[in-house]
Amino acid sequence: MTGIYLPVWTFDIGGYATWSAEIYQNQEWGPMSGNTLADFDDVFIPASRQNQAGFESNLESLRAVPIQPPDLDKTAGWLAETYTVALSNAAISARAKVLQAIRRKLDYEIIGEYRLLRVSTLNLIVESYKLVLVPWWLSHYAMNGERYAVSVNACTGDVLGELPPTRLQRFARRLFGR
Repeated sequence: MTGIYLPVWTFDIGGYATWSAEIYQNQEWGPMSGNTLADFDDVFIPASRQNQAGFESNLESLRAVPIQPPDLDKTAGWLAETYTVALSNAAISARAKVLQAIRRKLDYEIIGEYRLLRVSTLNLIVESYKLVLVPWWLSHYAMNGERYAVSVNACTGDVLGELPPTRLQRFARRLFGR
């Protein structure tokens, strides 16, 4: 296994979003609008385009443990990947992630059936951002002539990776030519 620090942008985004929709009430559609508070702490965005096994899907688990400075006795000699996602692009991705969360939140806040939901994020601001290096262990294994990636989140201990296909999956690939 190889120890490596992978870069992650984190954003704190606050403010409010305005919304409008058509609501079904009294057997007809009518307009409705409102505001919803936005307070998002540590929106994680990968700062590298390298596709490490399970890295992006496992970022939310970082909420469970505070990101601490590395213990240099344990991590001396680890590689550190340089960020390749620009701050401006990461900020756009963070705002898009927040917009999705606001839309899910509105599903619970708007009572009844609705359509044509429009959400404006003009009143959202990035309150702070930082680039952090998250420790991961990376490895590969071979089975039946194929190579599979495995990674371990060194903050949480979560193990992620690719599994070899089952016999049924291999049969289906041969049958359907995939």
